Amino acid sequence: MQRGQVTLFVVLGIALVLAVGVFVFVRQQGERIEIEVPGEVQSQGQQEVRQFMDSCIRDAVINGVEMIRLQGGYITIPAGVTTIRLKDPDSHQIVEQNGMKRVTIDPNGPGNDLALWLDSDNRLIIPPPLYIEESLSNYVEKSVERCADGLSSFESQGYSVELGPPSAATEFTDEITVRIDYPMKLQRQDVQFEEKEFIYRLPINLKEVLLMAMGLTLQEYYHTYLEADAKNILMLYAYDGRESTKSLPPITHTSAGEECDTVTWTVPQVKQVLQQKFEENIPYIQVAGYGDALPDGVTELEAGVYKSFIHTLLGSHQPGEVRFRMEQDYFNFDISPKSGIQIEPDVHTGTGLPFLPMFCNVRYQFKYTLKFPVVADIVYAPNPGLNLEGKTIDSRKRFVMPLALGVFVCGNQARKCTGAPAYLADVAQTLEQFGDTGIGASYCDEDKRVVQPQTITLTGRDTGAPVDGTVFYSCVTGQCLLGTTTGGALEAAFPPCMNGELSAVAPGYAPAKKVQTLLVDTPEGALPLELEPYKALNVQVKAVSVRELFQSRLCGSPVTDPEQVAIDAEGRFDVIISSKQGPAQFMLGYPETKEVQLVSGDYFFSSMVQGKATLVDSEVEGEKVSPTKTGPYEGTWMYGSYSDFQASFTYDQLKDARGIVFYVPIEANTDSIDIFYRQPALRQSGDAVFKQQYFDHDCNSATGGEKVDGRIKKEDLQALLRPRLI
Repeated sequence: MQRGQVTLFVVLGIALVLAVGVFVFVRQQGERIEIEVPGEVQSQGQQEVRQFMDSCIRDAVINGVEMIRLQGGYITIPAGVTTIRLKDPDSHQIVEQNGMKRVTIDPNGPGNDLALWLDSDNRLIIPPPLYIEESLSNYVEKSVERCADGLSSFESQGYSVELGPPSAATEFTDEITVRIDYPMKLQRQDVQFEEKEFIYRLPINLKEVLLMAMGLTLQEYYHTYLEADAKNILMLYAYDGRESTKSLPPITHTSAGEECDTVTWTVPQVKQVLQQKFEENIPYIQVAGYGDALPDGVTELEAGVYKSFIHTLLGSHQPGEVRFRMEQDYFNFDISPKSGIQIEPDVHTGTGLPFLPMFCNVRYQFKYTLKFPVVADIVYAPNPGLNLEGKTIDSRKRFVMPLALGVFVCGNQARKCTGAPAYLADVAQTLEQFGDTGIGASYCDEDKRVVQPQTITLTGRDTGAPVDGTVFYSCVTGQCLLGTTTGGALEAAFPPCMNGELSAVAPGYAPAKKVQTLLVDTPEGALPLELEPYKALNVQVKAVSVRELFQSRLCGSPVTDPEQVAIDAEGRFDVIISSKQGPAQFMLGYPETKEVQLVSGDYFFSSMVQGKATLVDSEVEGEKVSPTKTGPYEGTWMYGSYSDFQASFTYDQLKDARGIVFYVPIEANTDSIDIFYRQPALRQSGDAVFKQQYFDHDCNSATGGEKVDGRIKKEDLQALLRPRLI
């Protein structure tokens, strides 16, 4: 090989190394997106002006988009919106400099306020895309106008500078496009040029990220998947009769036997364990199609619980991830019953039973109230990250938008408390505040609303007058929030759907729904919906002893009206009545709550009755039986619980009613309960079953009692104790 050839290869090698080095340097710095300016450079100094404006606009757009990401869709969070303080993993910190907000890098910063789209007080406030676009436009206008003050440097070069007011318009598609109309005229001697229009395109699909966030929020609002998961996690670590130093008080568990050992807790201990278990397990909440990892080493039973954390929440699968995490600093917790900070079960004991020296019944029954935020980190895979220092995009980074949602469990109920039906009225408040813009799943985009416009009308069933409410349209592929009615009417275009659901909500009214097919060839028309107002009813609760009902049958005079044997619960019992299925769902604690709001329809009610009781000594077959070692027991007693009472009310029945009477079954109707009454007659099947219990079988007190077997069937018991409107 000749020396000249060697030299040539060395030079080429050095050039290649330099080229690779420059490429790596550029990759590390990120890709700079330049502004677009119509027209060619015609005059001296014009290119410098364009470069100056490029720097101003890039800085404004990237700062604005980053604030939207960090704050949950806002550049300035409106007053009244619930927030949490969250530190960014890359230390991006929003600050105010010279009257303008911008984002800096500060590892020691306090974090940024993140708006909750749905908080733990059940307030739904979703910023619509048009509102976010307008916010970014306003920010860019102010930022660019302030930055353009730097054009004064051209005056020192002899230019005269004339500037008009800037005007920006933003559009979210598969990228963020910001168009700025900023008239400017520069002149120096015989050199003159004008600029007006600048366009900046940031290749981030914020629209898809916002749609994913809306889908997750509305699914939580309608279907309470976070509360279901929170209760599943709680039950996964709840005490179940086995030894566990970190177990939690169970929602319900009963143990019976010769031993009277109990497990007790303190409120601080339970709070600490809850926080730990939620922090460990909430990351296993998954969105189908966006990750479904299970923890290592779980049993088959535990795997079933964890698989229940996988939810189908987003209609169409997009390339991306959704990762959930818990924020510990905002955790609120309460539990009942408790005594101070002590949490302990109810214990009932009996002694002196033949062949059984002691019998213990330990009932663990607790109600949890939880309020804490969960953050869902949303990633749309095609989106690059932002390099804040270089004002560039970086494909090695990810654009991660945090979505904050408030978990709300109240007395073991999801997103509602005793006697308070859940309304969707805050949706209307959101639209009123931010503008009447349709939001919803991606199938609801404007280009997919190809059905001819329809006019939705809302009227009240009670008056026939127009009602202003919020209108939705749902299909298997997603859900549209169409907007709010004005004067009871809303004209909207729909995406096509076979057997979709048209629904509407309004304050003071039950949600109205109907199946509605809308196809491409459906002509323009009217879609009426009638909303029924909630009827406020005074509540009375009366207890009925199933033992007396059975005794009346033995005597040949069965009770045909519960009023024959009913006793008022007020002042005697604490009663919980809930409607777990029906058009108006609620849970009320009586006598604290004496009003319920209902609408017509079919219901399934449940009841639980507790009260003070005295368990006295009994003599059975010559043996003395005592509830405790020292004699009678005095304390709280579970008088009875029952599920799935069926009842139906028509609109006309409710319209004329002023109150409702609930008849709740109990085991016995006396404070003095024989020891053997503790074998419950009320069964999960709905029947009342009596096994070898003492009754006056012939209603002749002279003959004494005998052991009797018997049953009151579910359908007979429910027909007798059905709630009554008064």
